[in-house]
Amino acid sequence: MCTRFEVVSARTIDGKDGYKRHVAYTILIRKEGADDDPVPVVIERRYTDFLELYKALGQDHPALTSHIYFPRKVILGNFTADLIKLRSHSFQNFLKVVAGNEKLRESPGLKLFLTGHEEKQARKWLEAKSYGQAKPILENIFRLLSKVHTDRHPSVMIALCRLTACCSADPSSLVDAEKYAELALRRFEGVSDIDLLCYYVPLLQLCINLWWVLGRDKEALESRLSTLKRHGHRVDGCTPLLESMLSVD
Repeated sequence: MCTRFEVVSARTIDGKDGYKRHVAYTILIRKEGADDDPVPVVIERRYTDFLELYKALGQDHPALTSHIYFPRKVILGNFTADLIKLRSHSFQNFLKVVAGNEKLRESPGLKLFLTGHEEKQARKWLEAKSYGQAKPILENIFRLLSKVHTDRHPSVMIALCRLTACCSADPSSLVDAEKYAELALRRFEGVSDIDLLCYYVPLLQLCINLWWVLGRDKEALESRLSTLKRHGHRVDGCTPLLESMLSVD
């Protein structure tokens, strides 16, 4: 299994909302394996986003990035078809190198490049309690990170917990809340990362309440929570999952 990045198109955006005129490059992200990925994720990024990623990777992993060609800024001709085509090709090759190296894939700079803009917007909606607005953004983030990392990777698990908490807070999204909560519970069964396990109790507490709202039997979840308490895990007075997720980058 590997991740494939394709720069499939580009469009010129006139300056507004404090931004200068710039080119937005459309990146299609898919997981390659035994079967083709039927649902790729699409994001848009501009030259400065690619440049920030390149600089971040160069700072953290100079030996791995010294050979990578990156197109320089130009004073004139930023919006010519030839330059946009050349940059699109260069950006795709750059992302191909990143996707093919585990250390580069794990870098904070790549996560910021892939999800930083969307996470910032989702956080604003969550803080405003506009859960219906945050949900599709969080779903896209979860699907994107799932194409780059394994199912129980910390970034994927945190994205899943954040999505679960968002849906659970929205009465109109309880069906999806149940779906994502069940997925999160299954995945936590194989998690050993101590930094992730701190979210397991808040997840269980959220699920117990959600099961009650849905009229489902919550005895097994309550038993699991009691077992954790007997084993010394803090259960009482834990920060709710949604609140915990708002404090995580």
